[in-house]
Amino acid sequence: MALDDLLTSATTIDITEEPDQLLAALVTAAGDLLDFDRLTISLPSNRVTDGLRITLVSGREDDFAQGREYSAAGVWHGEVYLRSQGLIIGKGETGFQGRFEPDDLRNGWVKSFMGVPIIEAGLPQGTVALESAGKQHYGPDDLRRLTAIAGVFGTAYWWARRYHQEHANAMMDGLTQMLNHRSFMQRLEEELERNTRYGDSMTLLMLDLDNFKQTNDKYGHQHGDFVLSQTAQLIRSSIRMTDVPGRLGGEEFGVIIINASKRITRSTAQRIRSSIAEHKFINDGLESRMAISIGMAEYPTDGHNIKELLRKSDEAMYSVKASGGNGVISYSRQLEKQKEGKHG
Repeated sequence: MALDDLLTSATTIDITEEPDQLLAALVTAAGDLLDFDRLTISLPSNRVTDGLRITLVSGREDDFAQGREYSAAGVWHGEVYLRSQGLIIGKGETGFQGRFEPDDLRNGWVKSFMGVPIIEAGLPQGTVALESAGKQHYGPDDLRRLTAIAGVFGTAYWWARRYHQEHANAMMDGLTQMLNHRSFMQRLEEELERNTRYGDSMTLLMLDLDNFKQTNDKYGHQHGDFVLSQTAQLIRSSIRMTDVPGRLGGEEFGVIIINASKRITRSTAQRIRSSIAEHKFINDGLESRMAISIGMAEYPTDGHNIKELLRKSDEAMYSVKASGGNGVISYSRQLEKQKEGKHG
């Protein structure tokens, strides 16, 4: 890849790609344009003050491996970040304590170093550094190439991270960190399509906290939000990693139980019910107790589309409510006949 080709490719980079794919593309571009024995990408550390974390290594990984964190001050890799400028350094140069930490150059293989910052919004967000066992291996032209590579792929990496974070935020309910209504329905549609294709079954749970309005009115909205957040945690802890929970609105939740019939799912639903009924919701000196009503409908036994499954799991849930709450009911034809009898 020529440098002109690299700069041209900047207009075709897709920030919807996974960020790690853009870092891998950076390594490939560096390998096409420059020689190195080791390439290191470091990004800011969340644990070390003014520190960096080795995020990716290509080539020799004999000493400071991926995942290692280090303080930026006084060392080659860190000073690129702190100074926010490219550096070419030879082993014999003074003024630095080491590569990643003091005295790590002693008896080391590295004779040449070149590093540039990854800049986003005018601020350093990481570094890309090359090291070689050859003496005086890097020059100004190499520095310009590496700066261009970091500018193209490093910046795209941060934009991709931002895009994926915003995308995730748009899908999630901020209070409970569950899928929001729209995303839950999209996922339910996807699971229906998958089950139709492979002939699997699944069960939809509709869950609604009992007497939540009274709790909200009595203890205030802040405590009500705490109850909703804690309820979401209790639901998550009661289901499998493969199952899909969501907040549908207010105090109503939904759970897609993957590859399971109503009979198999009943124990899961009862586990959710009992965990909430037995939990003490304590926050800022206020304590409340809650219960939940749960209705179940199974695909394909009870319905072949979203509308049918939602209606029937909802009917089952409201049947629990009508019976006093704090229970689990599966949709059945008998339930349908009871409803028809009431309206007859």
